[in-house]
Amino acid sequence: LGSTWVHGTQGKINQLFKEAKSKAPCVLCFDEFDAFAPDRASLSHSANLSGEVNEFLSQLNNIGNEKIFIIATTNNPEGIDPAVLRSGRIEHKFYIPAPDFEARKAVIKLATLNRPCAEGIDFDHLAKLTEGYVTSDLSLIVNDAAMNAAYARKFITQSMIEEAISNYRPSVSKEVINEHEEIRKR
Repeated sequence: LGSTWVHGTQGKINQLFKEAKSKAPCVLCFDEFDAFAPDRASLSHSANLSGEVNEFLSQLNNIGNEKIFIIATTNNPEGIDPAVLRSGRIEHKFYIPAPDFEARKAVIKLATLNRPCAEGIDFDHLAKLTEGYVTSDLSLIVNDAAMNAAYARKFITQSMIEEAISNYRPSVSKEVINEHEEIRKR
């Protein structure tokens, strides 16, 4: 949606929503939404960025009535302009925490599904070893083990996955997870 031209981004935002309306019902997903709609109070007089946020606000007004469903994701919810999060715009907020034991176990099982695996993989043990890892970390670990197995022309084994775990640290620190928990509480 970015443009090098003054007001070009506003035009692209407008065009995106026009297209969505012509194809309704539809879903628009904005990843890292804080970059699209930053808090205007922190923009230090950037008229262009304020105009872009204003365009989003205008387009988001009661967009559900147009049969357009908006999903906006972020790791920085406090960086989003508060006006975007009002009713009639993006009104429901969901906190998705780092996966717990059962979720990690399920993610690892899902990541190994339809892949050539040796018998006896202990998913409980792997879930214990990956406390603090997020879903993308778990996928990376299984992909790494799968690549090593493929190069060796072997099935994926417990030890291959454990070795992959030892090669990667959680990509999200405990401090960041604690910060997100504090935001959730507020």
